[in-house]
Amino acid sequence: MIADLGVSRSEISGAYFTGTLAGAAALPSVGRWIDRAGVRRVIAIIGAFFGVVLVAMAGVRGLLALTAGFVGIRLAGQGSVTLASTTAVALWFDRYRGVAIGLSNAVGGGLMSLAPIVLGVAIAWFDWRIAWAAAGVTVWLVIVPIARWGLRNSPADMGAVPGR
Repeated sequence: MIADLGVSRSEISGAYFTGTLAGAAALPSVGRWIDRAGVRRVIAIIGAFFGVVLVAMAGVRGLLALTAGFVGIRLAGQGSVTLASTTAVALWFDRYRGVAIGLSNAVGGGLMSLAPIVLGVAIAWFDWRIAWAAAGVTVWLVIVPIARWGLRNSPADMGAVPGR
């Protein structure tokens, strides 16, 4: 990316830092949206948006676009998907909520830690642009269907109560 975009490591780090701050600043608004619309709908929409951002990263041509991409990645992927997933787990568990969230965070963190490895392999085999596009398509094929067909907003939607 450094060579293709003609930017320095410091500029990429600055873009990532800006993306992290901007993405984090928006999370309270995402939380309000989750409260209003429900985790199922929000995760499906965020998953679709996250896929768009990742595919768009394949087409970045300069530092401004790269920074915008990092804002989208940090907001959607590591921010909103994590926030919505944690909220979903919290809605489904009562007595063992801490354990359930802990397990969810451990599994989610473990899976997220695989992303750089998988992307690194894809970059080595193909190209960084193809790796970003493939990551976006993967998000569309995994997160959106899980949100659409595998999630419910709360146990009450199914006539149940949170697990004890």
